[in-house]
Amino acid sequence: GSVFTVGGPSPKPTFPDLAKAAEWLAFKGTDADSVTLQVANNTSNPTFHNWYTNPPTFKRNLTPGCTFSDASVIVKPAGAVNSVRLQNQIDDLDYLVVDGLPKLTLKDLTIRGEYDNVGTGVLVKNNSRLVLDNVNAIADVRSDNTGTNPIDLKNTVHTGNVQTGTNQILTLIGPIQMNGITTSVPGLRLGSGSTLNKGPGTVLNLNGGSWINNGVGTLNLDPSSEINITGNFTTQVIGGTTPSTFTKLNILGSGQLTLNQGPTVYDWNQTGSTLVNTSNRILTITGKVKSGTGRFASSGAGRVSLNGPSPVEVEGRFGNLEINSAFGAVAKADIQVDQTMILTEGKLDMA
Repeated sequence: GSVFTVGGPSPKPTFPDLAKAAEWLAFKGTDADSVTLQVANNTSNPTFHNWYTNPPTFKRNLTPGCTFSDASVIVKPAGAVNSVRLQNQIDDLDYLVVDGLPKLTLKDLTIRGEYDNVGTGVLVKNNSRLVLDNVNAIADVRSDNTGTNPIDLKNTVHTGNVQTGTNQILTLIGPIQMNGITTSVPGLRLGSGSTLNKGPGTVLNLNGGSWINNGVGTLNLDPSSEINITGNFTTQVIGGTTPSTFTKLNILGSGQLTLNQGPTVYDWNQTGSTLVNTSNRILTITGKVKSGTGRFASSGAGRVSLNGPSPVEVEGRFGNLEINSAFGAVAKADIQVDQTMILTEGKLDMA
C-alpha cells in the first residue's frame, strides 16, 4: 500500500495513509512555509503533494476524511501567535471527526467540501468539545448522541446543518448566520433533551436556514438576543417534533416561511415581504404581530391565534385570524383577513 512521508529534516516520520499524516501535521505543526508529502509505492497519484502553500491553504483532497484524536489543540492560520500550523482553509474533506478531545478550537478558518453546497460532515463525539471561532462552515456540524459533546459557535457562518445530539449542549455567541440552499432544508436542528444557550446580544440570522426543534430540553435565550429570519427561499421552515416558544422573531426576508409546527411568539415583528404559510398549524401570538409588506396564509384549521395576558396588538394581512382571549386584541393599523375571522373569545378593538 501507500506510505506517506513528511518531508523535511531527518528523521522523516512515515504514515500508513494521508489522513494519519494530516493528524500529525495538525498536532505537531511545522515552521516551514511548505511541507511536501512524498508518496511511495503508489503510481496512481503524483509523487509529491503540496500540503501548505504561501499563504497556507489546504490543497489535498482527503478521502475518506480527517480524524482528530488524543490531544487538546487550537488550530489557527499559520503565523498566528501560539498556533498550530494547519491551514487557512480545511478544504475538500469528506468528513472531520473530533474524537475524545477535551477541547478543539478551529479559528479563522473555512471548512468546506468538494462542492458548492454541503459536502462535508463535522462530527463531535466521545466526550469532545468543539469551538468554532470566526469560522465559515460550508458543512454539516453535529454532536453525537453518546457522551457529553458540547459545541460552541462564536461569530460563525454556516451553509449546512448545525445539529445537536440527544442531551447535548449548543452555545451561540456573537452573530451567527445560517444560510439556506435551494436543494435541501439546512438549519439549526435541536435534538431531544438538548440545551441551547444564546448569549447576551447574540444575533442568530436564519438567512434561508430553518429552525427545527426535535424536543429541546432547555432554551436559554437572553432577552437582549435576536433571531432574524431573512433571505429569499421557499424551503425555509419553523418545525420539528416539538413546538417552540420565542420572545421575539424578526421576519425580514422576501421568500416563503412555512410552519411545520405551531410556535408561540410574544412579538412577531415582520417588516419584509415574506409569505408566511401556517399550513394547518396554529401560530399563537401573546403580545404583538404585524405582517409588514408580506402576509399570512393558512389551510384547514391553520390560523394566527391572538391569545395574550393583555390585549394583543395586531396589524397586517392574514389568512385565518382568531381572537382567543378574554383580553382580546387591539388594531394598531389596518387589518385584512383573506379567509376567516374567528371570534372564539374576547373582542377586536379597532381603535
